Amino acid sequence: LGDGDVMALAEYAARGRIWDGPQDRVYDDAVDLYLTDVARGKQALLLAGTGAEAARLARLVRDRRIERGQIGGRREVTLRDGNPAGAGDLVRARLNTRIDAGGRRLANRDTLRLITFRSAGKDRFAVAQRQAGPGRWSAPFAVPVSYLEQSAELAYAGNVYTSQGMTVDTARLVVSAGMNREMLYVGMTR
Repeated sequence: LGDGDVMALAEYAARGRIWDGPQDRVYDDAVDLYLTDVARGKQALLLAGTGAEAARLARLVRDRRIERGQIGGRREVTLRDGNPAGAGDLVRARLNTRIDAGGRRLANRDTLRLITFRSAGKDRFAVAQRQAGPGRWSAPFAVPVSYLEQSAELAYAGNVYTSQGMTVDTARLVVSAGMNREMLYVGMTR
């Protein structure tokens, strides 16, 4: 696959690892597979070629989590990817900052679990936890809502570059027009 040998794709297909169909069905199937992986306790990734595709997939995951009662509360914030986020959502930091995130500085690509939203005078903030490892979370800390609005996105899906260097149990890649061989390789080999 890394060398661009198309026969590698035949090998993936022979092992039942490639599905195709209309875009809406492919998105739904990828989201269902991802959520099933997560429900089974697996470290899972849901990947797409572009940030816009990833934001759409992340929104579909969030919608399903709301249907299942996993996300609740009336207060929400609109993240930089245009998606809403509320208590129970997982978001990905996209900018290094001096915010103390449960014992260390909040860094690009950290995953946060939003717990609640609060206000103190004019300041609005979320109480969150930083993922410290599989199934492990930091102590709660405050994140300004302005940081989430400007520098965070839903963490349920990402473009292939968010996965570079990661090793996980499962990865689901939605392939679309415009995806080059390098992007395909990164997504398929997680």
